[in-house]
Amino acid sequence: MTAPAGAVVGIYVDLVARVEVGRVIQTQTGRRYGVASVRVQLRGKHRGRQHLRCVVLADDDVTCGMVHEIRWYKRWRRPRYDSSSDRYRYREIASLTDDGEHPS
Repeated sequence: MTAPAGAVVGIYVDLVARVEVGRVIQTQTGRRYGVASVRVQLRGKHRGRQHLRCVVLADDDVTCGMVHEIRWYKRWRRPRYDSSSDRYRYREIASLTDDGEHPS
């Protein structure tokens, strides 16, 4: 689900360039976000990552100034718990036999 124009969203970016308040972030699809605040992560595994609070811009808003282009990447997620079979879905998939049937 996408946030409507004017909504405040949180985005984190792994850019070499430093993002400043007032700049614009643009995605591959052309969606644009105005940067409202920036926090740089100083410790941990993702040191240097920039955590942004952004305002979603409308499609017809005119942007002036610097625009940073970003690309989304797939994020790893834990498998969801399947309550109907009381096991994780990946375990159920792993237990299928070569012909696609569940072992009895």
